[in-house]
Amino acid sequence: MTSPFVRRRRLAVELRTLREEAGMTTDRLAKLIHQSRMKISRLENARIRPDLAEVMKILDILGAKGDRWHDIVRIARDAAEKGWWDAYGDAMGPANASTPTWNPAPRPFASTTRQVSLLSSKSLTSSGHW
Repeated sequence: MTSPFVRRRRLAVELRTLREEAGMTTDRLAKLIHQSRMKISRLENARIRPDLAEVMKILDILGAKGDRWHDIVRIARDAAEKGWWDAYGDAMGPANASTPTWNPAPRPFASTTRQVSLLSSKSLTSSGHW
């Protein structure tokens, strides 16, 4: 069986595609389901476990019908399940217990640049030279 995280990714693609096909913005969809735009964004980026009732509401608003509606609901049901790793959340600590929250565009040299900057300014001020 495919992991719930992979199912969440698949659900995210399906929901975004359906919304774009309907020509609807995330803001408009959020207002129609009485949720925040961030909630829609997190669903469409697989950042949160889906709520099945909300997914069904989204599908109805976006006009999904028949087999497509049932297929997406099945994906959402599978995506809402907890993964095997959720049982180890306490052992992993609070930062690792839920959905991964990695930065999609990491800046690997940001902290190094900051350290060099601090060292440079310190050496300049301590030497008495500017």
